Amino acid sequence: MSPKELVETALRVLAAWTGGRKPAPADLNTLKGAFPSSAHLPDDELACQVIHDLSGMAFRKPVTVETAQPMIDEVA
Repeated sequence: MSPKELVETALRVLAAWTGGRKPAPADLNTLKGAFPSSAHLPDDELACQVIHDLSGMAFRKPVTVETAQPMIDEVA
């Protein structure tokens, strides 16, 4: 599963948790399988940890930097 898909799964878990519902067991198993060292955490903390760890990789796009031409003050 890609980092983006894991972050989306974690977001579903958090959406269920904040809505007072139990997260889908398949979503929790996916996160626990991908992050076994964090599997002991409560559901919401596990989801937050996944988002924290992967958000930069999941949504990173190449950055293009454009620089302006230097301004030259003309003295009259």
